[in-house]
Amino acid sequence: WLGMTATPDRPDTENIYALFDHQILLDLRLQQALEQNLLCPFHYFGISEFVAGDVRYDDPADFARLTSEQRVRHILENTRRYGFSGPRVKGLIFCGTNKEAEELSEKFNAQGLRTLALSGANSQQQRERAIGRLTTNAQSFQGETPLDYILTVDIFNEGVDIPEVNQVVLLRQTQSPIVFVQQLGRGLRKSPDKDFVVVLDFIGNYDNNYMIPVALSGDRSYQKDGMRKVIVAGLIPGDSTVHFDAVARERIFQAIDRARTDSWELLRNAYRLLKYQLGRVPSLRDFDEHGSIDAVKFFSKADSYVEFLYKVEKERKDNGKDVPNPDRPNVSTLGREMLRYLSLRIGAGLRPSEALVIEEILKGARTGLKARLTETLASKTYGLSTDEEHLENCFKVLTNNFARNQSERKKFEHAVFIEKDDEGDWRTAAAFVAALEAHDDFRHHLADLVAFVKDRYLKRYSARYRDTAFKLYERYTYDDVCRLLNWKSNMPATNIGGYRYDSDTRTLPVFINYDKAEGDINYHDHFESPREIIALSKTNRSTKSSDADHIYKRTERDRDNRIYLFVRKNKNDNEAKSFYFLGEVSAQDDPTPIKIDADKPAFEIRYRLDEPVRTDIYTYLTH
Repeated sequence: WLGMTATPDRPDTENIYALFDHQILLDLRLQQALEQNLLCPFHYFGISEFVAGDVRYDDPADFARLTSEQRVRHILENTRRYGFSGPRVKGLIFCGTNKEAEELSEKFNAQGLRTLALSGANSQQQRERAIGRLTTNAQSFQGETPLDYILTVDIFNEGVDIPEVNQVVLLRQTQSPIVFVQQLGRGLRKSPDKDFVVVLDFIGNYDNNYMIPVALSGDRSYQKDGMRKVIVAGLIPGDSTVHFDAVARERIFQAIDRARTDSWELLRNAYRLLKYQLGRVPSLRDFDEHGSIDAVKFFSKADSYVEFLYKVEKERKDNGKDVPNPDRPNVSTLGREMLRYLSLRIGAGLRPSEALVIEEILKGARTGLKARLTETLASKTYGLSTDEEHLENCFKVLTNNFARNQSERKKFEHAVFIEKDDEGDWRTAAAFVAALEAHDDFRHHLADLVAFVKDRYLKRYSARYRDTAFKLYERYTYDDVCRLLNWKSNMPATNIGGYRYDSDTRTLPVFINYDKAEGDINYHDHFESPREIIALSKTNRSTKSSDADHIYKRTERDRDNRIYLFVRKNKNDNEAKSFYFLGEVSAQDDPTPIKIDADKPAFEIRYRLDEPVRTDIYTYLTH
């Protein structure tokens, strides 16, 4: 049997892959089809919905606003401005409701256009006649005038082929990337009368606007940085282009910040679709290899992939009796605690060190672990630091001694993997050995996690910035920075504030929230160029303080200090509270004294970045 479908990943939960024993000969997605010139190029324009004063005309519940004269003019002005390819416009307009489509059609006709609203109530014959009127180049079709536009809701999402369409207008919020691509696809068929299709997306202030860059890019990892890059850079395969006006771009940025891209619904759907495709429970690496959701999101939501599986792979019932579910994990309480700890501490793959120790233990090593790690870190594969600070920090992580406080340490009190022997080398902790020897799935899932961490590090983080453990433009939390700088203690964010100097490692990370929340200090850090940023010291600090000594390297002890810059747009991101790493910086000139917050002393610092900020990151931060 050979099957072909445009919708293998279905929202109705039907498993198309199982019909063909999960044998996939070819999987050609929109972006690959564009690259191979199999589809008509598109020019996408994200346009802000109509706004008058403080009133927004983007509320689906307010029908009067959706069909107001002002909104009609706004739509028609943009359809004329951005135009079409071909002898005349042949457009499809997707609306939110049938009532809106009918009302807008009447008002468009009153403005001299020839339009028709179609719904599920129209017969197949009526639909075919309307399509004929839309696509004809003659003066009439079956005795009726040609159409400029057909307005509809969902009936043209799939199962219809109209190659002549040269303009697609979206007047509804994006319900899902699948529906977006279906509606976009109505204009992507090649036709002799057109060289490209124009897509006009009228973007209101909707929470699910973050789905727009997901749909345009085809990136199903739901990584927010990738979404933002699409909005700023408009990177689309082939000859297609993407543009957003300033208001629409800001609305999408805000939606991305607010988005919960690790929701249970999103994770369950991604898991279900990949499981359908593979015909088995996916491993952590499968999600990356098959272009699915970023598997780290399982850790942020459920603490570990095993905990996620326990929630989604339920116990089965047959006539009221429990039936074993072979896809449900079987891991002891201790094993689950250890997997949660490792997933949260090292699962993001920022460095491989801890995973390499666990890998040696899985291979059977029980002693000499520090020496083994040193040798592996120095190998060509990794080329990482083997200094004592790094090794000691790694030991603290694997013994649950790098927690921010006692309650955090107690939460994972049994997550101890190694201990020191009499010679100061490392050996495997007895409780960990017992967990590995238990007759359950712990070893399997631990090996899966270790392989995922190593693979993720090599693919994403191994191109390190200079001699650091960081990669430019990746994002890091306060915890990440403390660990990757090999500090002896993991500092709570409140103890770090805008920056903190560590005398042991002589490192000083600077953390900047670029957009200040209302009520924060009314003096703003700001970029003056991609290579210079003005920052503020902590309050009650004079230009003669030790803070200024560390930042301006004024003493012999401070001369070798390393200052690193971490910037985030604001605190509004509903998920990871992380900062972009922008490299090493140096303080220029002299500190400038100022007064803030009820006349408290502080000073202004002009930092020069060793590397100018990449354009898309700079645009996002300063927009």
